[in-house]
Amino acid sequence: MMVGFRSCITAFRGLGILAPKVGTCFHRPQIPQVSLRFVGTAQNPFATQRVAIPQVSAPKPKKATKSVAIPQVSAPKPKKATKRSKDPDRPVRPPSAWLQYLEDFRKNNPSLKGAEVMKSGSATWKTLPVEQKRPYEERYEAAKKHYDAKHEEYVKTGKKDAWSRDPEKPKKPLTAYMLFGVDFRKKNPPSKVTEQAKQISAAWKVLSESEQAPYQEAFASEKARYEKVKKAYSESGKEDVWKEKVGLRTAPVDKKLGAKSEKLKRNAKSEKPKRPASAYVMFAKVFREHNTTLKGTEASKQAAAVWKDLSDTKQESYKRDADTAKKEYEKLMKRYNKKKSEEERKKAIVTV
Repeated sequence: MMVGFRSCITAFRGLGILAPKVGTCFHRPQIPQVSLRFVGTAQNPFATQRVAIPQVSAPKPKKATKSVAIPQVSAPKPKKATKRSKDPDRPVRPPSAWLQYLEDFRKNNPSLKGAEVMKSGSATWKTLPVEQKRPYEERYEAAKKHYDAKHEEYVKTGKKDAWSRDPEKPKKPLTAYMLFGVDFRKKNPPSKVTEQAKQISAAWKVLSESEQAPYQEAFASEKARYEKVKKAYSESGKEDVWKEKVGLRTAPVDKKLGAKSEKLKRNAKSEKPKRPASAYVMFAKVFREHNTTLKGTEASKQAAAVWKDLSDTKQESYKRDADTAKKEYEKLMKRYNKKKSEEERKKAIVTV
């Protein structure tokens, strides 16, 4: 057993794994790229044989891919809502006594800027004696009288209404129920708006078909006439002229410009469709057109009261129009969303 162990030690020294002699200073040998396999026999059970280790090349490093800068596509700016321009013929309201004083205060204190002028001027105005305030108040009262006279004349001449609605645009005819309401008000003494609306609704419901027939026929006749006049008005282009005048629409591009005109049409088609009005909003619009004397909240209150008392059959016509407009809106929205998604897909392909 000892002989076999010595033979193994000798074999290891020959390979350079152990130091040449026992007792000498051991050094770190350079290990060859081989492996030992024992091929022992009866004479030498610890005999070994060198076996070369296959060299496996290290994987080549991947080439660094060039970083492609993806352009940042900024979101489109929301379009500003079209604002109606001011009528140049409309009288300008005069500045109040406080604003006149503030203007003088600003001139006398040029060192104060921005909010400081407002704060200081407001504090001074509050503590100002009545005698010193009076000149500003008198100037304002005189200017206010002149303004009221001008504004009254402006309203009487019809310029105010002409700026808010095209005077040549045909008005929708009164429905059979509204025509009955006009007759009812003439025959009955005036009362509160809501109370009278309830009375009209109750009286209309008890009418027979033969009694309602004259109002229905009058409405049908007026509606047929209205449709003809409306068609002529739409084809005349007067609405576009009026909208351009009041600043609701830019001037149309001349047809001679060709490509620009076509581009304008495409841009108009690509815009997001507007949500249609509800049945009640349609009714309220007609109600306001035929009750121009009512203004603001009073008109809204009366329209709501009349709509609430309106029979289901009368509301049905407005609901039908609203449903038709809604279906058309949904079709346009579907087309718009499809086009929008296609444009976004193309942008994404370009940016990758």
